[in-house]
Amino acid sequence: MFKFFVALVMLGTFAVNPLMAQTYPSKPIRMVVTYAPGGITDSLARAVAAKMSDSMGQQVIVDNRVGGSGNIGSAMVAKAAPDGYTILFGANGPQAANVSLFAKLPYDPVKDLTPVALVGISGVVLVVAQTAPYNNLQELISAAKAKPGTLTFGSSGAGGTPHLAGESLKTSAGLDMIHVPYKGDAPSVVDVIGGQVTMAFPGTGSAVALVRGGKLKALAVSSSRRSEALPSVPTFAETLPGFELVGWFGIFLPAGAPSEILATLHREALKAVNDPKIKEQFLKLGVDVPEPPLSPMQFKDFQLRDIARLGSVIQHAKVKLD
Repeated sequence: MFKFFVALVMLGTFAVNPLMAQTYPSKPIRMVVTYAPGGITDSLARAVAAKMSDSMGQQVIVDNRVGGSGNIGSAMVAKAAPDGYTILFGANGPQAANVSLFAKLPYDPVKDLTPVALVGISGVVLVVAQTAPYNNLQELISAAKAKPGTLTFGSSGAGGTPHLAGESLKTSAGLDMIHVPYKGDAPSVVDVIGGQVTMAFPGTGSAVALVRGGKLKALAVSSSRRSEALPSVPTFAETLPGFELVGWFGIFLPAGAPSEILATLHREALKAVNDPKIKEQFLKLGVDVPEPPLSPMQFKDFQLRDIARLGSVIQHAKVKLD
């Protein structure tokens, strides 16, 4: 009799799981964003969350958990129940660069989080003042080599993608340049225009209007392909083969989430970012939707490669945030 009862319980367990997957989501989903409201990451997340809400029939609510260079919100999701109701709108900082920037993290971005969908890629743009004597990347490299230690590059802050792009350029081209950290892209760009620094590496979204308006010259973008927002600007790789360093955005689940929930969120996230209106919003922010889309496993491989690539740059530049 006892064995019969156990068999019934086991049968019930296996019968319920598919039903739970089929009814997902049955309540609102919390999408944690590790950056402040109003920034690019937050704007992207809100666009995706709104579209997913419409498609899934449940609210996807953005929850900004700011602090620790993205570590606080990432740790929160890493420790959440893997039931699909707490997800992370992550980025390359806390999900890749922080592995090398911090001696210890309160979460493991590889073991504690499961990649769901890579939804956006954004390179940085090497910009100089409109009056600068450099008209392409090779001319700037030649000038830097002719006067080692005199050219300066601004970034949005130590350890960010713009800073690491500048450090990567120094390594790739064998240059001696001085880093000048700012608190954000805007002040670094203002000082480029004013001549206080030679160049800067703002995100594409921060540079587009100033480049189109004739305030800045864009010499190169750091993505592997030319940006849709600045299609006439060559990539770094066209001068320095193999050069690639990008910011990226993606959705993650806590490790251990059921495969059916992973598949549902992957499908819905890609559906959202491939909507023409969402693509247009991304493009205005200087972010391209990956083509072709990556599977969750391909996204994980992409993340692991970026952890290694950024780790090499960070180690060479001796950058630490703690």
